[in-house]
Amino acid sequence: MMGELHRYGQLHAFLREMIRDSPVHLPGGRRRRRIRELRLQELADAYAFGGNVTEIQLQSVWRETAVPLTWNSPVYRKFYETVRDINKRHLCPHPIRIVLGDPPLDWSTIKTAKDYEPFTDRDGHFADVVEREVLSRHHRAFLLPGWRRR
Repeated sequence: MMGELHRYGQLHAFLREMIRDSPVHLPGGRRRRRIRELRLQELADAYAFGGNVTEIQLQSVWRETAVPLTWNSPVYRKFYETVRDINKRHLCPHPIRIVLGDPPLDWSTIKTAKDYEPFTDRDGHFADVVEREVLSRHHRAFLLPGWRRR
């Protein structure tokens, strides 16, 4: 696990080189929220594994989250492109998967602070995703949560 400094270009350049050169394998509440999470994860998987994903669909992966402006930076797109390239060229024995850890959110439904409240437990959601997508499947993962100074 490594804490990620949002939008820090040098760190992301290091991460792209690390996953390109590393022999390790990276995997990458309410019903409606789970459906949105599955749809976004399916888009991330399709893109990483070389599928046809439109620009709008790809952007939704990092925009339909509890903190959309944080992920809307070229460093994240480059990371996705690097994973896609690694998978396309079969540089790892198993395809790399990017597992989305932020709560999925349809911003068109948020009108008040109370509407946003179910999406504020980002740490809990991240832990649930790691348990469901990595640990319960006995996979290994490189975890890259945002780093917060306290």
